[in-house]
Amino acid sequence: FNDDTQAFAEAWKRACSSKLKTRILVPQNYTCLVRPIDLSGPCKARLTLQISGTIIAPKDPDVWEGLNPRKWIYFHGVSRLTVDGGGTVNGMGQ
Repeated sequence: FNDDTQAFAEAWKRACSSKLKTRILVPQNYTCLVRPIDLSGPCKARLTLQISGTIIAPKDPDVWEGLNPRKWIYFHGVSRLTVDGGGTVNGMGQ
């Protein structure tokens, strides 16, 4: 799988800074690999993370070195966030 962490972070930054209600989409039949990431607010408007595909964590334990392994995709300082879509979030047992 391709590492989509940077694209995910950039999409979050753009969406969070928008004054309009915004949706970030993980499309159906798409799997994105996301390394440990902090997604912080406050955001300017309502935000939806629509997971119709799959988000997976990296299998390599070295990516967690120096990081809290309990914070893979870490939302903080965010209100008015909806996560939906019926897709899969796979932490790979980490």
